[in-house]
Amino acid sequence: MTKEKKSHSRINLKEDVMKKRMKNMILWVIGLLLFSACYDDKGSYDYHDINEVAITLPTSQGVRLPKVDSVLVEITPDLKQTLVENESDLVFLWEKKLEKDMMNNWEICGHEKTCRIYIKPEDTEDIRLRLNLKDNTEGTTWYKEMVLKIIQPYSSTWFVLQDDGGKAVLGVVDGEGLSAVVIRDAYKEDTGKEWTVKGVPQCLTGNRIYGSPMNFLPPFMGFNPIVQRTVMALTDENMEVMDASTFETVWSLDEMLMQEGIIFSPRYLISRDGSSGGEMLINAGKVYYANMDGYSVYNSTKVEDGTSYRVEVGGNAKSRFFVYDEENHRFLNFAKEWSDNLERNINKYIRTSDRKFVDAPISLEFIGENKENEDTKNLFDPDKIDPAFKMVAMSEMSGGEKLLAFSTDVAERKIHVFEFSLAGWISGDKSHARCSGKFEIPFPEGSTGEELCFITSRGFDRIFFMASGNKIYKVDLNRSTPTMTIVYEHEHAGVTITNMKFKYYYNLYDWESESEIPYARVLAAVLDYGTNSGGIVEMQLNTAGDVDRNLNNTFEYKGFGKVVDICYTFK
Repeated sequence: MTKEKKSHSRINLKEDVMKKRMKNMILWVIGLLLFSACYDDKGSYDYHDINEVAITLPTSQGVRLPKVDSVLVEITPDLKQTLVENESDLVFLWEKKLEKDMMNNWEICGHEKTCRIYIKPEDTEDIRLRLNLKDNTEGTTWYKEMVLKIIQPYSSTWFVLQDDGGKAVLGVVDGEGLSAVVIRDAYKEDTGKEWTVKGVPQCLTGNRIYGSPMNFLPPFMGFNPIVQRTVMALTDENMEVMDASTFETVWSLDEMLMQEGIIFSPRYLISRDGSSGGEMLINAGKVYYANMDGYSVYNSTKVEDGTSYRVEVGGNAKSRFFVYDEENHRFLNFAKEWSDNLERNINKYIRTSDRKFVDAPISLEFIGENKENEDTKNLFDPDKIDPAFKMVAMSEMSGGEKLLAFSTDVAERKIHVFEFSLAGWISGDKSHARCSGKFEIPFPEGSTGEELCFITSRGFDRIFFMASGNKIYKVDLNRSTPTMTIVYEHEHAGVTITNMKFKYYYNLYDWESESEIPYARVLAAVLDYGTNSGGIVEMQLNTAGDVDRNLNNTFEYKGFGKVVDICYTFK
């Protein structure tokens, strides 16, 4: 037999083997199918529904750290079962551990539906809780976790000045976001007594490093060595500087405003946070100024040419203060530079010795032109403002380099905005006008102009925010025609926004805190619900000045009386 024939024989043999295997496999599959078709299913399987349990707990809950003793925290989950209503077959097991504990050292802390934990003054770390919920009938266990956020009292706080029938009440929103705690009368809760400040509340301001313009300056230069966080409250009868943690009075009215024969009828108070600007008080149409030295000794002011003036509205950008003279329809300004504060020793001795106070009036100067370049002209005349304009607010922006002044013209239904640039006062600057812009914007739809309030932020340039009714508008002045868009609208049309403030502070030497929270973009608005009931809504804006609703970073804090003003400070 030839080699070619042998090769063909082998191929045929392999094909025969493959065919037999295929036939056997087909017969085996057919047999299985016939067997399953003939099988009589007795239907004896033990099928039943499983009782599912849905556990609802807050992701976090704030707990304000007690100063003494301990505070009881109770956590009760909301349970929904799919098959039964009673909870007799459910077994509860609560565990806790420190949030920062990466070793997961869980400790049993409860066997009831409600978890009860006592927080002591030394418990300064956040606590993670875990609920293990077992259904004894099924043997199934469900889990849910949450965090107890420990809040150091007054470490991150909105102070809330309220008017309770002509009496001042000081409340707080302590903490951040969903974990924040609302206390309507924090003064009474923490001191155990009523706040005795007299008069109808007017405004509130705060300073987190009161006593020094910069936190590294040594006492030997005359700077007050005691730097503290303060809140300053103003009523129509009193002015008081208080420690922001203990509410102890630092200075009261008769210690701060020592000129003889003064009629106290205050309008506005500001204490600059962490700059050499100092403090400004507008009282009975006149302006008073105190160095940022921690002594709050106020000197009077006078116009540089000796003419009379009457002021109702003022503001500042860094250490330069601006006011509007209602009597002569003009802007005035003054600045206290860092070197001027070397005179603070005088105020120190007034407080610590028998040295008598001698008023040293500060000069209110005209705005004028940029003296470095005659070609850099003001874009409006600061000495000739239309008498029909009602000046209502001033606020700084663009890192404190600019200030906007807001006025309304009810007859024309327009808002007139005046921009000042601090660069126009800098020696050697030839490119910036002091009066660097003027803008006109129509009233929002439905506005009378009387209810409008305005605010700017250091975090934005030529963008301001305006409230009317239950809405907050962003106005962008960077375009040839200013644009107005709604960035917030309260769900209830009857709610009125009466005031706004940003959460920022000014301290060039605290970069870490500055980066943790974008303070210059956190906006808070005062809400009037009616019937002497108020609250605060806080929202974080993005770099464009809009609310990013996908981030769930808008929080409303209710439970206050009629809110007059707010201020923020933190440790």
